[in-house]
Parts: sequence; C-alpha cells; structure tokens
Amino acid sequence: MNKYEFLKQRNIIDILLGDIKNIEDCKVCMPYKSTNDIKSMCSSFDLVIAETNISRWQYFSLLVDHTVKKNKIDFLIKELFKIDAFEKQLKCYNEDQKTVEYNKIVNCIINAINELNKNSDYQLYVQDGCVYVDNRNSREFNIVNHSIDKISFKYIRQKRNEAINDIKNRQFDSALTKARTLLEEALKYKIHDLDIKDIDKLNLTSLYDKYLKKYNIILKDKHLDTNTRNIFSSITTILKSIAEIRNKASDGHGHGINRIELDENITYFYLNIAVTIVEFIVEYNNNDLNINIK
Repeated sequence: MNKYEFLKQRNIIDILLGDIKNIEDCKVCMPYKSTNDIKSMCSSFDLVIAETNISRWQYFSLLVDHTVKKNKIDFLIKELFKIDAFEKQLKCYNEDQKTVEYNKIVNCIINAINELNKNSDYQLYVQDGCVYVDNRNSREFNIVNHSIDKISFKYIRQKRNEAINDIKNRQFDSALTKARTLLEEALKYKIHDLDIKDIDKLNLTSLYDKYLKKYNIILKDKHLDTNTRNIFSSITTILKSIAEIRNKASDGHGHGINRIELDENITYFYLNIAVTIVEFIVEYNNNDLNINIK
C-alpha cells in the first residue's frame, strides 16, 4: 500500500471535498468541490475518465491514484489546500489576518483527517505553508527527552538515506521536506534548554537566530573572524533557500498545474547541503572552537 492510500478513505474524501461542515467544532471546512470542479481538476492533471455514472468521491479516488502514479500527488494536495480556495471563509479578514486564519483552518482540517487516520504510519503535516504526507515516525521529535544518540551522525545518515530513497522514486518534494525537517530537528535539539515558548511555531531562520544567540555568535561583531562571519551568514541564506525552494518549485511562478518541477540534481544538491549543515550544527560548540577572535 502506498503512503497516500489513506487519502482514498471515504470519510477522508468527504472532508477533502467539503462535504463535512464544522470540522472538530471549529466551524470550518474544506471548500466544496462539485462534480464539475473535480472533473476540471482531473483534466488539469491529464486524467481522462471514461465512466460517466460515477460519484464525486469515486472521481476523486481515481484522481489520487493517477497523481500518485504520475508523481503529481504533492501538486494535487497543494491545489486542494491553496489559500485562494478558502477565499469565501477568509473574505471578512484583511490581508494580514487572512494568513493567520488560513493556518488555523488548515491545521483544524489536518487534525481531523489525522484523527481518522491515527492507526496509519502516514499522516498529513504542515511546514512552511505546505501540506504534505510523511511517515509519523520520521516526524516524532520529543525535544524534552532527546538524547544525543537520537541526533547522532547515525541518525542523520538514516534520515539522509530516507530522503535519497525519495529522490530515487522521484518524490523530490518529499526529499526536500525531509531535509528541512532534519535541519529543524537539529536546531531544536541544540536550543532545547532555552525553554523557548511556542518553539514549534518558529521557522528555520528564526530557530537559527536562536541558535546563534545561544552560542554568542554575533554576525555584526567586528571581533568575529571575517571567514567565520561569512560561513554563518551563508548558512542563514541557505536555510532561507531550503525553506522556500519547495514552494517556489511547486507553484511554477503562476503556471498552474503545468508548473516547473524539481529535478534530481538540484534535490541532491539541497539535501547534501542540509546534511552538511546539520552535522556542523550538532557538533559545534563555541567553547570548543576558538574561532570568535581574530
């Protein structure tokens, strides 16, 4: 069974197609998809369905199978959860409020789907504004009880190999997500003793800023070695790129479903950079390396 099979469960399809209202008493729901809406989605993904006397949920089930086969399932999920689709529920908010309310709606919907699918190895997650499917075991990260063994080089290599398997299966978005998750885990591990409120809500660059402060790495400090400053500054830029590349590659700059996809080489490139940074972050201790003073 592939990891997206749970999306074909009837009770989950009912949520995804907007048939279930007031999810988890949140008074939110997915935008309603009519038969014509679903047919239009099928067409945009080059799916031709000969049968005419089938239900909306059967159309959608066939669409899931088709996009999995064509390695387009991540694009289908993105299409379902794009913020524009929730315009009716967000029309009473200003632009700043829309993003906040949109995130609340999506989190509520995903929690409801994951509750229905709680016995599965795979669930839905949100990261950097993207909804995706991942193995729950690869996402478990209890920072309070985390020991160094769980973020060792062995652990890093294990996660790298999982991402490489995704690349071999041409699941490039999934591989990049694993790279980002590994970076997130490493940064949280290194700053867990700071007792940061709502640490799970911080993005990669915010976590990295906390990491720099903990180790007293002040990039504007004139006493900081120039080469060292450049390295730590470059990491900031790289983290931003890794956090954004999946969204930019997936939206294709306005080209709709026919968007530019990631390729194998660039995915390997970002993965290897992420792993190198993680290994450095995990091992680095400002007290051990005398690189602060010229």
